[in-house]
Amino acid sequence: MVTTYRLKASELDQSFLERLKATYGDQEIEISVSNLTTQLEAMANDPSIQAEIQQIEQEFKITEMDGLTDL
Repeated sequence: MVTTYRLKASELDQSFLERLKATYGDQEIEISVSNLTTQLEAMANDPSIQAEIQQIEQEFKITEMDGLTDL
C-alpha cells in the first residue's frame, strides 16, 4: 500500500506523527521527502519531455483555442 501525504514542512507537527503511528502501528514504513518545486522545474526544462509535448501537440493539432471556438 502506498499513501502520499503532501504538505508544507511548516505543517509538520507532533499530531501528524501521532496520526502516522496510529495508522501504521508497529509496521515498518518508509518516509521519502522531495521538493516538488525543484522536480517540476527539472521536468519543465527536460528536452525529452518538451519533445514529447511537441509531438502530442502536432499529433492532435492542439491549439490554445481548441474548444473555445463554439462559444
